[in-house]
Amino acid sequence: MNKPQNNGKTVERDSKGRFVKGHKKLGSGKPKGYISIKARITQYLKKNPEKLDELVSYYLNDKKMRELLWKMLDGMPSQQIEHSLDDKVEKINVEITQGKNGNKSKGN
Repeated sequence: MNKPQNNGKTVERDSKGRFVKGHKKLGSGKPKGYISIKARITQYLKKNPEKLDELVSYYLNDKKMRELLWKMLDGMPSQQIEHSLDDKVEKINVEITQGKNGNKSKGN
């Protein structure tokens, strides 16, 4: 377990650099027994399968809800991102020199 210093405060992290369980920065997390809305709807429809048609009608009859449902079911459409590396890359020389007090500094 690593304990890097951060402004004089010890930050506990695991070997992969993640906060360890119970760290203050993580907060208390989700409350015990928390159920997501997706899980709640799934549970509700298992108990009340006859309500599925009503739910589907609600989403299909409203344009915004229909679009939202479609995105939730299929995910957002993929987008193409193009990039070229035609720009010229120049070599940059950096020289490290030692100052009078022994500290290293970048030279001009």
